[in-house]
Amino acid sequence: MYNEFVNSFDQTLKMEGYTRINMPENVHCPGEIALWGRETSSMTYFYVTYNTKAMDTGNFAPVKQFVDQCLQTVTERISARNSVAFNIFVGDLDGDVKAHIDRAEDFALMPQYDMYLGVDGFGNVRHHGKAPVSTDKCLKKITDTLARMSGEKPVLQSEVVDMSHFAQPVAKVPIFAYTIIGVNVLMFVLMELAGGSTDSLTLLNFGAAQFYFTFEFGEYHRLFTPMFLHIGLWHLLTNTMWIIVAGIRMERYLGHWRFLLIYLVSGTVGNVAMMVASPAALGAGASGAVSGIFGALFAFMLVTKKRIENLDLRLMGTLIVVSVVMGFAMNFMVADANPVGNAAHIGGLVAGFLLGLGTTKWKV
Repeated sequence: MYNEFVNSFDQTLKMEGYTRINMPENVHCPGEIALWGRETSSMTYFYVTYNTKAMDTGNFAPVKQFVDQCLQTVTERISARNSVAFNIFVGDLDGDVKAHIDRAEDFALMPQYDMYLGVDGFGNVRHHGKAPVSTDKCLKKITDTLARMSGEKPVLQSEVVDMSHFAQPVAKVPIFAYTIIGVNVLMFVLMELAGGSTDSLTLLNFGAAQFYFTFEFGEYHRLFTPMFLHIGLWHLLTNTMWIIVAGIRMERYLGHWRFLLIYLVSGTVGNVAMMVASPAALGAGASGAVSGIFGALFAFMLVTKKRIENLDLRLMGTLIVVSVVMGFAMNFMVADANPVGNAAHIGGLVAGFLLGLGTTKWKV
């Protein structure tokens, strides 16, 4: 029954401008599903069919999580501001399935993110606890509703969205990225209370990088601590923004421990490069670690040939080149600039790239 319904549904949706979306390769889905999508400038519409005979309807959470990740990956690469997903259970409509169907609101009133319907063995459609209607009438109602919500022509008609080109997340919550942001903010507040984050003595007391204190006086903790210290609010905000933009993605797609390893090692290498480039200077910041994130993401996409959400290899390469060029340009434009920042950026970038290359290629 499921295959017959999907084949018939496929033809109907193609006529309405929908595109069949391929599932990720080598990614296990706890069930049998099919996914279609249609995009306008203001809305994105999805249909997801589930084979109730091939899934545990009493434990629908893993299937829904898989589908949500697929939809999120697709919607992040398009311009529509809102989306609605019609989830259609095909087959035996037991109590668990009906519970999912009945909790949805009527899609004719306002588009919701999730809408649940069910098609039983007789071709009847159950929607929101109402009396079943025929499949043809239900599809006509859906089509009419979508036409009222947006009269624009779909733009995905000739473009196949292939999920196999996207990397799949391996960590749900980026706990280390959030922790690092929290530690950075805490250290900044403590420095401000102790004398100011721009005060040289305060920075030195909190463990900022300085060549002679580190290598001649044996204060080797300065190889590590500077990546959690920032000089001024703008410095903190800039690095925090890049951790949010790139660090969170990196931890979600490369994993917790790989992220932590790359972040800490890249930050340490950046600190060493910073001190060697300017032994007399006092330095701090997560710039080396953040550059390591960019290098690792670039290496990951280079090896796997996959994109991470809205980041692809070309965009990552462009961001890296722009950041390096801007760093050198600042040295020429600012009279009192020094090579400290550039050395940390380049050192962390190279370390992150090599670590990302190694841990991705050899599955560390």
